[in-house]
Amino acid sequence: MKKFYAGGAGLIIIGVVIALIVYRSNTREEELHYEREETRFFLANLSGANVNLYKAGRNLEDSVIMPDFKSDGMWLPRGNYFLKVEQGDKTSFYPVPIFSYRSGPDKEGT
Repeated sequence: MKKFYAGGAGLIIIGVVIALIVYRSNTREEELHYEREETRFFLANLSGANVNLYKAGRNLEDSVIMPDFKSDGMWLPRGNYFLKVEQGDKTSFYPVPIFSYRSGPDKEGT
């Protein structure tokens, strides 16, 4: 019976250590996003349109396409961005201003 308690206690200690490591890792990741003033950006593209994200410049020619754009979520630093959405023969532009860390309108600032 003592071996069972010792084994159970060992497993609990290992579980607690792993939980602490994961917690510290997540906390450090959040600190980095805060320091870089980033906000998590998600895009729901239900229509299947061709969508590109751009870092805005002074005019359209100065804008820079974000080649690593992932609609399922990415962190964007503070700045002005816009989406260029092409569907059929129609092209639309949508502003995406990022103000600071977790400054988005949704829950948890996304």
